[in-house]
Amino acid sequence: MGRPLRPVPGAPGRIAALHLPLDLSLVAPGDRVLIGVSGGADSLSLLHALSLGPAAPDLTVIAAHVHHGMRGEAADADAAFLHETCAGWNIALSVAWADVPALARERRISIEEAGRVARLEAFAHLAARHGCDKVATAHTADDQAETLLLHLLRGSGLDGLCGMPARRPLAPAAGAPELIRPLLPARRADTEAYCAAYGLSPRLDITNQDLRYRRNRLRHEVLPLLDAIAPGVCERLVRLSYLLADERDYLRARAEELLACARVPNCDGGGVRGLQVAVLQNAPAALARRALRDALREMGITAPSFECVERLRRLLRETRPAAFTLPGGSLRATCRDGHLEFAPITPPDRPSPPPTIPVSCPGVTNAPAFALSLELRELPSPPETRRCPPAQALFDRRALHLPLLLRPPGRGDRFRPFGAPGRRLLSDVFADRKVPVSHRGSWPILADQEGIVWVVGLAAAERTRVSEATIHCVQADAAGGAANAGRSPIEAG
Repeated sequence: MGRPLRPVPGAPGRIAALHLPLDLSLVAPGDRVLIGVSGGADSLSLLHALSLGPAAPDLTVIAAHVHHGMRGEAADADAAFLHETCAGWNIALSVAWADVPALARERRISIEEAGRVARLEAFAHLAARHGCDKVATAHTADDQAETLLLHLLRGSGLDGLCGMPARRPLAPAAGAPELIRPLLPARRADTEAYCAAYGLSPRLDITNQDLRYRRNRLRHEVLPLLDAIAPGVCERLVRLSYLLADERDYLRARAEELLACARVPNCDGGGVRGLQVAVLQNAPAALARRALRDALREMGITAPSFECVERLRRLLRETRPAAFTLPGGSLRATCRDGHLEFAPITPPDRPSPPPTIPVSCPGVTNAPAFALSLELRELPSPPETRRCPPAQALFDRRALHLPLLLRPPGRGDRFRPFGAPGRRLLSDVFADRKVPVSHRGSWPILADQEGIVWVVGLAAAERTRVSEATIHCVQADAAGGAANAGRSPIEAG
């Protein structure tokens, strides 16, 4: 898989010959490859080897860098370094920008996972823009060993212990480019030696030293300790991932056969799908688990948990009819008459959200759809006391960008409430104030052209706060009955 790479001509004192293990079976002449580059030794050596190295295949190479919205000037310097480097190498570079901390908060995931999601989404977009059929990332054998240990610590099964595949679709959508990892056979030391041999000056990301991140603790503390106890542990972990991948592929094929045998013919009426209990009961547990996981994935449960699969296996052993609702609440599994059936659960009809209503300022706005009446008055000067009851709010007139609207919550709404240190998701504000989920979709929101001004009865926006510099202010008074599902926003506040 690897090819000998010679140093740059006329570079005295550098390594005379260098072997960078690259899996070149992942690319073919004529491929258009988007290469993800951070500026570190791994990605810089991959970009150089696939585009300028003596063993470089005949590819069209485009570099892609994702600015994570973190590390301030250091991240800006990384992007500038890559612009200069790629210009010198005559390689096109595209830079995508992402607010990774905001993405982590919005999706309730770790910073590490948010960074990975942001990169993959950016690579998919850039690959489509440039017509690339493959996206290459610079994961090495060291990354593979770390990934395997992380999955092991999370309690992963066989599939997780196979680590990262050398190739896979970048996204589940048809026609998505292929994600490839040509550097998986290489160690991190190989890429550092390659950079030294070719006079490359990789950037150092200081966050890679931050031990608050689990992968960094594994990299800098756990793996060195394991290597001291059992030298060569990284190579053995990588070899284990390859062995387990072969066994996974075998079990996957047998599980597909088992699932095909277990399917109940003509059981699709009304969306019902069924499996024969006896076929699954007589199969080895390893195959039955896989067949059940595959069946759940086919029905839209993308990541069935171990507990969910085991509960289904217990259901198979029930001697009387039994059932339970699967995660997500859209399917119900029932075991009866020798069949395990999966039937969709029809959700109750949800009322349409209230319409958006223009708000008079000053004036009175009646909004029956919100069970609310809203009166806005302009005051010549701020009142002596600025503390308001839940049904009232004060705004600095200069901070309001008219016209005003009364509307229901929007997907992804966020704002900075009075006294809060930063912007928050509206859904988090609802959760903090213990607003019932059934009420949230129709909760009245007073908004101007910039965004949320007042979550009626709950919180006003910090940007509209009345201060010592306020000259004119607007007072809003809300009055509501109990028509909104038996509990008005004012009563809830």
